[in-house]
Amino acid sequence: GEYSEAVTTLISYQSELNDAKSELVKASNGLTTVEETKAKAIAENENQIALYQLQIAKYKEYTNYTEDITTLENKYTELNAEQNRLLDVYGVALDAYYDVKVNTDPSDALMAAIEESDIYKFFVNKYIVVENEDGSTINYHFVVVSDYMPYSYLINGLKTYSYEYELNGTKYTETKSMCDSFYIYSDEMSVDIRIVENAVNEQLSVYENYKTNYAEQLAEYQAQYNGKVEAITYDEYGNIVYDDNGEPVMHSIRNAVDSTAYLKNAYETATDATAKEENYTLYKEALERELALAATIESYEGDVDMWTTQIEVLKKAWEMYQKYDENMAELQKQIDEYNEARVAEYEEKVTAWYAYNEAYYNWQAIQAEYDAVDAIYNGNNGGTSAASLASMIEEKEAAIEALETENEDLSEIETQEQLVAKCEATVAKCETLVTAQQAIVDAAKAALDEAMAGDETVTE
Repeated sequence: GEYSEAVTTLISYQSELNDAKSELVKASNGLTTVEETKAKAIAENENQIALYQLQIAKYKEYTNYTEDITTLENKYTELNAEQNRLLDVYGVALDAYYDVKVNTDPSDALMAAIEESDIYKFFVNKYIVVENEDGSTINYHFVVVSDYMPYSYLINGLKTYSYEYELNGTKYTETKSMCDSFYIYSDEMSVDIRIVENAVNEQLSVYENYKTNYAEQLAEYQAQYNGKVEAITYDEYGNIVYDDNGEPVMHSIRNAVDSTAYLKNAYETATDATAKEENYTLYKEALERELALAATIESYEGDVDMWTTQIEVLKKAWEMYQKYDENMAELQKQIDEYNEARVAEYEEKVTAWYAYNEAYYNWQAIQAEYDAVDAIYNGNNGGTSAASLASMIEEKEAAIEALETENEDLSEIETQEQLVAKCEATVAKCETLVTAQQAIVDAAKAALDEAMAGDETVTE
């Protein structure tokens, strides 16, 4: 009906509003990954700058090289052999890192089970799970209780690993996010639970009344369709006949199914042409009434089922809300078990990552000096050493300047503030939709109440 459709739309808008508020809370409290991503990008650029600075320092050590060619050749041979050895070590470590295949099936199974649990759907999806007679389940957004629930969200903080190394006497850190690391964020409960209980009971009373009214009307329609039907008795003058107690005398009449069957038989067995035609007309009218009643019954059965489900959803939501802290703790416990399983699955991969980082920076420390000596040694033979070193230094300095400019641009981006402003606008829009839809729901409810109050028993 119109009211149930209006309620469904309202619930959808309320869900969108909750999601919008969720995004606003995360943006306002810095729980998004925007700033983390920006900081990580800046750190990575700084690490690269440090590496370029190391290379420049080594290049400059050999800018004014004055040793004899034999000493230079020996140094070149030594560094060439060492850098080749370290390059091989790095290559092996890198291949080993990429060769590690992480089997996440066990933790994936844990997360799948968590996502199917009632408490996950309550806190994260804001759903209540209702099981049908055939064993299938449907997820329903819940009302009333959701108005008092603290904001709660599942956040993937990611498990970040760090590798510390030293260049030119300065320590730097290489970071990498390897695997998921979830946690539940929730505001504190701030409403007296008795207020929520009253709101729930009031709404349950409304739902129960609607269900009762539809169920009573359904029973009447079902009786008229194929049950026992009674009608008031009238005398030959059209007056109601009363019994000794002053109550109208009732008599049984055919229900819709019996009437259709009776008139069909009368039509088929009539021998007189006029009677046959009259009986056929009466039969068609009876069939139309029977089918109309059947359609009405199906509609009212759907209404009764709908209100039954709404009652079940609200009761389950209220049960979950009463154990808010307990259920939240249980959910976080399950998520912690998932996180631990995930970390264990990535242990070999992480170890390989540490190994190849160590091999890489060991190689880079030698590579910078080797490049400088190579430029001098081959430059002496070819007469281009000064130009080679100058070009190499200029190239690295330009790269540093570009990275420093990029970091300045990153640091000046007002992404977080822009994100908050956007979220605030979205919340305002959703609130407008909810307010307008609530007015539609109230009007539809008033119309339904008026219609049900004036609804009379249909008799044949």
